[in-house]
Amino acid sequence: MGRSFKPGPSGKGLSHCRRNHARPLCYEHNFVLSLWLGEYPKYTGSFLILVLILCLVQALKTPRSTIYHATGHILRSNIMVGSVLCAAFPLAYLLLKLGGNPESVFWAANISMIASEFVSIFILKRYINYSITSYLFNIHGRCLLVSILAAALLCFMQRLFEPGLMRVIIISISSVIIVGFLAYTIGINAHLRAGLKRTIQTRLKRK
Repeated sequence: MGRSFKPGPSGKGLSHCRRNHARPLCYEHNFVLSLWLGEYPKYTGSFLILVLILCLVQALKTPRSTIYHATGHILRSNIMVGSVLCAAFPLAYLLLKLGGNPESVFWAANISMIASEFVSIFILKRYINYSITSYLFNIHGRCLLVSILAAALLCFMQRLFEPGLMRVIIISISSVIIVGFLAYTIGINAHLRAGLKRTIQTRLKRK
């Protein structure tokens, strides 16, 4: 216990990188699925979006899992977090039993994944001295704000073009630029921006 910890950029960086890939797929899933599969089942598009959301939440968990393994405190985390994740099975069964559509299974998976995220954050407090409020604001809060702003801008851009390959390319390139800009200006704090800037300048000088 006694060890101090400050939220770093790892989780945010991984989440922002995955968001660059996920967002164009979310917006253009109909075109991509038609190009890939031709005709596809009714709920395939919804399944794709929900799985991508699941992956984005999972990206926030990865650096924290590394801390658990590095400190050797994995038993309690694996049992409690694993139990919450397994709750997706009875929850999915309940939703389907109540008349939910096939998407309910993935909604259950997302709900359990988000719940396990908070459980993991509070368990980590037992071993590492850090501010949960600061962690939630700097990691989850900033990532959520970047997601909302990027979604609004890309949604607006999507309406400017007709569906097709050209729109997919434009949305994909725009996603990289918009998410990259928002991640740099909003997704990280001034200290991390300065460190990132120094790292880029150092590598450019080496070349």
